Amino acid sequence: PHRFGAADRYVGHFRRYSRAGLLDVLRSAGLDEIRIVTYGFPLGYLLEGLRNVILGQRESRASEAMEDRTMASGRRLQPGGRWALAIWAATAPFALAQRPFGEGDLGTGFVACARRPDLRG
Repeated sequence: PHRFGAADRYVGHFRRYSRAGLLDVLRSAGLDEIRIVTYGFPLGYLLEGLRNVILGQRESRASEAMEDRTMASGRRLQPGGRWALAIWAATAPFALAQRPFGEGDLGTGFVACARRPDLRG
C-alpha cells in the first residue's frame, strides 16, 4: 500500500495490498487453500519507478471514468508486435531470477490463487 503511486492512479487502481492484507481479504470472502506469490523483483522496482515518473508528468485522466481506467489497466504502456517479443526476451532472465523470492515480500505485485469451498468436487 505504501507504494501506491501515479501509475496506479493512471490505470484506475483503487488500492494496493500487503501480503497479509490480501490474505485477509481472500479469507473474509470465504476462500481457502490460498497461495500468494510475489512477482517483480528485482526489475519491477525500476520499471515501477519509471512508470510513476512518466505517468506522473502526464495530464490528469480525471475526466475518464475510473471503471474504464481500471478495465484498461493491464494494457497501458504495453507495446505490441516486435517490441513485445524484444521486451519478453530482454526480461526473461529477470522472470527466472525472481522465482526464489516468490514466497517473500520482495516485489511489486502479487498473484493469488484460492478455492471456493463450495466448488470442491
